[in-house]
Amino acid sequence: MYAFPGGRGEPGETPEETALREFLEETGIQARNPLLFSTYDLKTHAPDGSISSHFFLSVFRVEADRHLVAEAADDAAAIGWYSVEEIRRMPVPQSVLECAERLAAGE
Repeated sequence: MYAFPGGRGEPGETPEETALREFLEETGIQARNPLLFSTYDLKTHAPDGSISSHFFLSVFRVEADRHLVAEAADDAAAIGWYSVEEIRRMPVPQSVLECAERLAAGE
């Protein structure tokens, strides 16, 4: 599945610091000025209806120099820049598609 760069926070790390660290680890690009864009409340249900996993996904917009070239690193198998139309045809979590559509709409 395709997704935005991301991961779990380290002990003592703020969400903003996590966003910058994960972006660097997965793209090789040093970003700055993280700004919270959206938070998703994601739950997975077991066959019996109980919640089997529950976490909050915080999406940050960041700034980075346009001339830098991203390289897949850490747990990213590949990297790319895609239009919303391309993302609609890719295997992505629903939250990624919704977020990409909102970003493209200028929200």
